[in-house]
Amino acid sequence: KYLELSDDRDFLKDAEVLNGLRENMKMLLSCKHESHALFSSRYASDLITFNRYDYMVQVKVWVALKAYAAIQRAVGESWADTDALMERMLVEMRRRIEQLRKEVREYAEEEAAE
Repeated sequence: KYLELSDDRDFLKDAEVLNGLRENMKMLLSCKHESHALFSSRYASDLITFNRYDYMVQVKVWVALKAYAAIQRAVGESWADTDALMERMLVEMRRRIEQLRKEVREYAEEEAAE
């Protein structure tokens, strides 16, 4: 967010800062599902998470990826993979929301029938 608001890129000249950001992104990507563009909610809260791929976790990850893509652009790195992952996340989240809506409707219909 600092980069977006200030356009100050000097902090990105520090190799330690840039390597730290890359390591953070590697850690984040390690939480991604093997075959889906969804991120585990396992470590999202100190409380129990009832949804393995909680929507708000996906939003937070998407925002982090957007910020990382801006950093990649600022340092002259390719951001195509990051952008592609963000697009896949949007598709996966839409599918997940539709699945949840269907499950809620089915549950409501079952309850109403009783």
